[in-house]
Amino acid sequence: MTTMTERHTIFFAGRITGGRKYADLYQRIVEKLKTYGNVLTEHVANPTVEADEDNAGLTDVFIHDRDMDWLYECDVFVAEVTQKSLGVGYEIGRAVALNP
Repeated sequence: MTTMTERHTIFFAGRITGGRKYADLYQRIVEKLKTYGNVLTEHVANPTVEADEDNAGLTDVFIHDRDMDWLYECDVFVAEVTQKSLGVGYEIGRAVALNP
């Protein structure tokens, strides 16, 4: 059994599409999580993540596959769920399926 005093690989899930008004909260969460390990999805806290991904030409398929790779890699999963989000719900479902 691991404890949060060990260094972890962390997946943070938060609403991106339409959820930018919570970017400050996401930033605070990610900063705290970084004290426990590497946050693979730190970009979720970036207020311009949608525009950045669009400007980089990232497709929905690429983003999905990248995020699923990170989900398989992590040993800690944290989701911010105060807003409705199909994407976050999907990630929670995948995380549960990986570790029933």
